[in-house]
Amino acid sequence: MAPTPVEELALLDLERSNKGASKQRRDQINGEISTMRDLLPLPESARQRLSQLQIMSLSCVYIRKCNILQKMLPSNRCSIEVPCEFSSSLTGFILVTTRDGKLVYISENVTEYLGHSMVDMKTQGDSLFDIVDKRDHGTVQAQLLHGATSGDTQMGRQISFFCRMNMSRTLKRQGGFGDVKVMHVKGHFVPVSGKETGSDQHVFTALCCPLITPDVKESLIQNNTMVFKSVHKLDMSFIEITDIGEFHLGMTSEELESQSWYSMLHPEDLSEARTKHMQLIKSRHEMGCMMTVRMLTRSHDVIWVNIVMHVKQAFVANSEDPVIVCINQVV
Repeated sequence: MAPTPVEELALLDLERSNKGASKQRRDQINGEISTMRDLLPLPESARQRLSQLQIMSLSCVYIRKCNILQKMLPSNRCSIEVPCEFSSSLTGFILVTTRDGKLVYISENVTEYLGHSMVDMKTQGDSLFDIVDKRDHGTVQAQLLHGATSGDTQMGRQISFFCRMNMSRTLKRQGGFGDVKVMHVKGHFVPVSGKETGSDQHVFTALCCPLITPDVKESLIQNNTMVFKSVHKLDMSFIEITDIGEFHLGMTSEELESQSWYSMLHPEDLSEARTKHMQLIKSRHEMGCMMTVRMLTRSHDVIWVNIVMHVKQAFVANSEDPVIVCINQVV
């Protein structure tokens, strides 16, 4: 049965009313999002470029950050001015996440290592897993969950692991890198008081440093105090070592001269080291080879070192013999 003219008018008024209410709600939501955008601690030019989804994502990160930092830092603690160049003195970028990978903080120098700006990292998603390669999601998740549920959180024990992180298209084009960069993530869990829930929450604070690879440019690691250079004869006896290497090994270049590199290795790593050494000698490959071994210091301490080895020609004056150049990264 067709509606009467009176019923049609009533339905039309109801439809207009619903449309008006919907528009009013949309305007209200847009107004609230605009207010949130204006409150973000970003330059005006950066705020104006944000979409509504990006504004919501950044707001979640900043609210999470403020909520956690207020609990981590007592209100009576004096504020300390951190120099703006502080992050540039680091050998990597600082990362703070919850145990489930939600971002709390990323230092601005992340751009130097992954190509993404701090704002891009937080607007593309508010999770660590948005920048970690999918192949390593399981590894990272296991490290975060295991560390947060074990005694590591109480003892402040260091947690260390490697994972691949996605790089921006710009950095890949400029540096000729692949899609990912291998990062060494080293940090520990910090307890955050949870008065509302009656239990502590744990936040993972870490320094993420890129792992050197055979295609790394030496100019990129010159100021890194965790990286040193050593030069060897083809039998891997030392010719010289840089000052930073002397510091880490506790021995001078003169003391190491003519000493075998193998004598500085942990016994369990000798077999792998010999295999890589022989492969390098036979292939003379320009890209070199890469390995991670344990080295012994003068005080008999053990340090893990990631090594990139290359064969190069005529290093020593009045000699045409090739040498092996090692770039050593203490991890």
